[in-house]
Formats: sequence, C-alpha cells, structure tokens
Amino acid sequence: AGHALEMKAAFEVLQGGGDPGLAADAVRLAASALGATGRDGGEAACGDLIADGRAAAAAERWIAAQGGDPAVVGHPGLLPQSRLRVPVIATHAGVVQGVDAGVVGAAARWLGAGRLDPGQVIDPAVGVEVLARPGAVVAQGDVLCIVHASDEWLAGRAVDMLLTAVAIAD
Repeated sequence: AGHALEMKAAFEVLQGGGDPGLAADAVRLAASALGATGRDGGEAACGDLIADGRAAAAAERWIAAQGGDPAVVGHPGLLPQSRLRVPVIATHAGVVQGVDAGVVGAAARWLGAGRLDPGQVIDPAVGVEVLARPGAVVAQGDVLCIVHASDEWLAGRAVDMLLTAVAIAD
C-alpha cells in the first residue's frame, strides 16, 4: 500500500514476474475488461500480452502520454524511495490467520500515502509492504511487513498499527 510501492508491484507483473497472486488477479481483470469490449481471447490472450512485452510497452506509452518517464516500467528503482525501511517483526510463532487490510491502509495513510486531512500533501515514496500471507507459518522474529517511511516517529506508529493487523494463531 503506497503509490510507488503499488506501481513497483504492477510493473513487476507487467514484466512477467511479481507476486503470483497479484499477477493472476491482474490477468483475470484484464480478461474481463477485454470481454467487456466485445473482444475474445480471455485470460490466455492477456497472459500473452504480458509474456511478449506488449502490456509493458502499453504502460510505457500511457506514462509517456502523461508526461512521466516511461523507463520506470523496466526500472522501478527510478520511482521515489523512502528514507527509512523498518521491519514489522512477528512477536510469536504461529500461522497467519489473516491481515486486516483496513489497518494496513490506515497505517499507509498515517505515513503520508494518503490524507489525514484535505490539505495534506501525499508522499509517493511511503507505504507498507505486506509480506505475511494467510496460511503462512511464521517464526518469532520473522518479518511480517516493511514500513517505508520518511520519519522515524511515523514509522514507529505504523509498526505499532501493523502489529495489530496481522493475526497469528498458535
């Protein structure tokens, strides 16, 4: 959750990698959108667009048309980077039962990825990377999330929030 982090994840999928669950969801959504236009081909056609690079090339064209640097698609390191990266550490071992997306979003907003008030400026570099997945077995000390922050106090507050977001059962 966070602007640059989400773009990085999207670009990884467009390059044929990234989180497999996100990639599968993206292909399903793209196939649905393709079907809504009256075209056929479904998930196989959308998967082919990623595999042969046409999806990434389209993203580069969209970014360039909006005045952005299309090189970010192939080089996500060009995206804004946060000053701090703080791990959220499992306090005990167990199985991840779930991750509260509302709390993750609230933590990202607190960091500056969203607005707490209408006048607040959004920081595109900050956010939350969630590594814990429901069903995963974690040991005490494993990294559950990574907070990308510009300020140590905000990072600490986000860590506290995120410790409540990841439910771990014995």
